[in-house]
Amino acid sequence: MMRFAPVAACLMLTAGSASAQLVLNEVFPNPNGSSNTFDERAEFIEIYGPANYDLTGYAIALVKGGSDLENGNRVPDIDEAYSLDGFSTSSEGLFTVFSGGSAFFLTGNFEPNPNYNINEPISGTNKRFLDAATFAVVHIISTDTSGKLENDDSSTFMLVRQRPLHSIDENGASVYEQGYSWRKDGNHDVNQDSRLDFGNETPVNGNPAASMLEPVQVVDEIAWSHNGGLEYNTPGRGVNENEINDTPGFNPDAASRLFYFATNPLIGSRLNNEGDVRSTSLADESWIYGESLREPTGFRYFYSNALIDGTERSFKSPTDPNGPLYSCIDGNCIQDVNGTLLFDDYDATDFPISPGQFNDAPAGQALFSTPAGMQFRFVRGDFNFDYVVDCADRALLEAASQAGLNLDDQETFISNNNTPDESDDFSYTGWSHQLEGFNAVLAMMRMDLNDGSRGEWNDTVASVTANDLAAFDAEFSGLQCGVQPCNEIDVALPFGEINDQDITDFLALIANNDLTSDLDEDGVSTIFDVLVGQNLAEDGCGE
Repeated sequence: MMRFAPVAACLMLTAGSASAQLVLNEVFPNPNGSSNTFDERAEFIEIYGPANYDLTGYAIALVKGGSDLENGNRVPDIDEAYSLDGFSTSSEGLFTVFSGGSAFFLTGNFEPNPNYNINEPISGTNKRFLDAATFAVVHIISTDTSGKLENDDSSTFMLVRQRPLHSIDENGASVYEQGYSWRKDGNHDVNQDSRLDFGNETPVNGNPAASMLEPVQVVDEIAWSHNGGLEYNTPGRGVNENEINDTPGFNPDAASRLFYFATNPLIGSRLNNEGDVRSTSLADESWIYGESLREPTGFRYFYSNALIDGTERSFKSPTDPNGPLYSCIDGNCIQDVNGTLLFDDYDATDFPISPGQFNDAPAGQALFSTPAGMQFRFVRGDFNFDYVVDCADRALLEAASQAGLNLDDQETFISNNNTPDESDDFSYTGWSHQLEGFNAVLAMMRMDLNDGSRGEWNDTVASVTANDLAAFDAEFSGLQCGVQPCNEIDVALPFGEINDQDITDFLALIANNDLTSDLDEDGVSTIFDVLVGQNLAEDGCGE
């Protein structure tokens, strides 16, 4: 009877391989310091994706949810919107849009052009920085000019593609049809139901007629609540999963991504306003966020609990899985070795806020698993975003290649308008792949960059292909997906043959008294198991 459990079933890979996903990596709407001095120099939004990736067709928007409407405060609007046409990520996969000042960009992947006039558009030889652009340059033309990022009230930062009434011409330039609404100062939620408008909504509170914001393809997003406003999480993603929920009394100045998961890892817990225990959200477990601190001189910013003018600066970070355990009764939580809840965060003190470069922790400070102290990097071949390349990833890729999945796939959805009344429901054609689903397909398409399918606007082939699967199998041939050990001593990859490594690993099991080597089933590992193993080795795997 075969009782052997394989020694190796997957490849544990560390980050650092070429990435093929595209996400918001850092947002900085409220630099510490005088607004007129520092907001105009230090605000930025950074994305991370494949190296040298053409961003044509993508846009970034800061979608504001207003504040407590019952008190007559601000209504929702699009604060800023930026087109990324014609720009590409850096060799590290980073791209930054920023407020326009130069003092913050003294280090990193930015190369100043001494002849640049900051009042002129950035183009050609006049481009001030590599892999970056000012807000004014990428501003989508509207009735208003580009300005600073709005600090207050609820915020949703969105990286989007496939906007209604928008297309890309053969030269890679955006074409905006009449009625295009993904632009600054547009009211995106005239019935104030925390859902982007389709254009058929009935306005409330004196709002104008609805514009068409949906259906839009959302590539990534992060949201937080402030002053009782609304957030705009993509429908179907789960309740508030991309919203920071664990904000201990502050409106974040900044947020820096630390992890990227396909689903909520359900590591930590939090207390809601009623003192009830709730799980932290996907966003809570993915980002550092909070108040920013600036060095006394210069423009270096970081998250810190240091006291400034007697005020403690606050930040939050993902839950430390190795932190102390807690038990809670009626909202009173205490450390308890027999508890089951985790509340403590990674210590992110002095974690830098750094546009155009990875936000790695200070030297010697180990925040994350591998490598210690580094901000996350995507792992090539990891399509379910668990930081491991294994046969589950291959199965996803095989199914996607057989189906010919495409970033532009569409299907029929039902909009329920967030009401219990089914009479106002309607069907619409929307985008099949959004958020983690979009990024999984993009990563699959980019396994083979020579098959005409790179996930860019001018692809000749726009789907996951058999070539992508072949590239995965060539790169990760050690996985041996679907191949099982042929007998009890076939313990080393590749399975299906007996070699010297099998013998070495089997003898190591004997030496460690590992009962998977108990081939004569007498309850111990002995020389007699070696003899049985020798016979199996001589027989080999056969045909």
